[in-house]
Amino acid sequence: MEMVADPLAPPKARRGRDGLRPSWRCLSDPRWATVSRVFLEAPAAPIDSLRQRLLEVLLEVLDTEILLQSLSEGKICILLKPGGDEADMAVYRPLTMINSDMKILCKALTAWLTAHMPRLKHEDQGGLYRDEALV
Repeated sequence: MEMVADPLAPPKARRGRDGLRPSWRCLSDPRWATVSRVFLEAPAAPIDSLRQRLLEVLLEVLDTEILLQSLSEGKICILLKPGGDEADMAVYRPLTMINSDMKILCKALTAWLTAHMPRLKHEDQGGLYRDEALV
């Protein structure tokens, strides 16, 4: 009888030759040092547990290369355009409200990208100047 893996079980962490999980090795990588700094150098106190949890989520995503399903879920609300007839379906517009965890994770990654943007863009490029934020 062949053993079948449980589809609901978390994926096994891959380990490198040094026996470390990739998420721990990446902490020494300068690319991810800035990401860690976003979480670890924020003001202390009430957000300590939130900062630690977000770092764990980010490292898990880097380790497994899979986003948590809850991060990609959203709720769709239908909004009536101003001055539109409620009976006409064309005057409604959908609005997707994404998970707040995903919003926070995106803001942290945006802060990381903003810090590295001057090195990523060519000097002839006219957009994304140094003092502008990514939106």
